[in-house]
Amino acid sequence: MEIRVENPKGEDGRIVYDLQGAVIDVVGGAPENADAASDAEAPAQLRPLGMTDATPARVKKFDSLFNSFHTLVEKYVNTRWEKMRASEPDKPPQSVLPREALREKAKVQQALVDCLDRLLKIYAERNPPSDAIASPKAAPHARTREYWERHQKYWDLGRQQSKLLDENWDDWLAGVPKDEAQFKPWHKEAKRLQGEVNAAWKRVEELTPPD
Repeated sequence: MEIRVENPKGEDGRIVYDLQGAVIDVVGGAPENADAASDAEAPAQLRPLGMTDATPARVKKFDSLFNSFHTLVEKYVNTRWEKMRASEPDKPPQSVLPREALREKAKVQQALVDCLDRLLKIYAERNPPSDAIASPKAAPHARTREYWERHQKYWDLGRQQSKLLDENWDDWLAGVPKDEAQFKPWHKEAKRLQGEVNAAWKRVEELTPPD
């Protein structure tokens, strides 16, 4: 997404965010002005509401975990499992890749859940918990506690699904019945989790500005 801003010289500029909410480019405006400008220009429903925590120590911890989150997301999309899903969407990864590839993906999912758990604890250091952290690294929507709570829900559901599929790997390779009346309990649970994963991602998107 891009947000137009003005720099002190009155020149037009823009701030570009990636899909995880990081500021990745500032053109025609000084980077130090990006934080205030993006707050001013963001749609009302995306501006941080309630208590915003600007405590330097907590902002520093947030920024560190924010960077860790981005590193882990990049690691996730570069797992063998996710790379195959992206390059060959019509071919089930389990039909080609070894079980270890699924476990590799699940390990990164667990790391993401753990990272987000630590990040959310920063909001809880205040009583009552902060609604936003005044980070200069994050876009306005990515400073809010609600945004990261939704992300944590999404990644945790994905982790649960990967664990279930790993536990039933041999049965999974044998094929899933087309008739749901023949589903085993784990088939039903896998389908339920997939529905929840899809719904959780939509909730993340609700708080993410369009490109």
